[in-house]
Amino acid sequence: MQEDFIHYLWKFKQLSGQELLTTEGKEIKIKSLGTHNFFSGPDFFNGRVEIGGQ
Repeated sequence: MQEDFIHYLWKFKQLSGQELLTTEGKEIKIKSLGTHNFFSGPDFFNGRVEIGGQ
């Protein structure tokens, strides 16, 4: 999967409300999308996810 496609999904909240699972079957919850970073470094700051209850 291309990084720019994942960036699009994250930025435009296309994963919100979806049932997301890891390859091991653990539930993934998006807690916060964070803030879009327009400069060098990560695409988003302070995004938060919960995987398998953690």
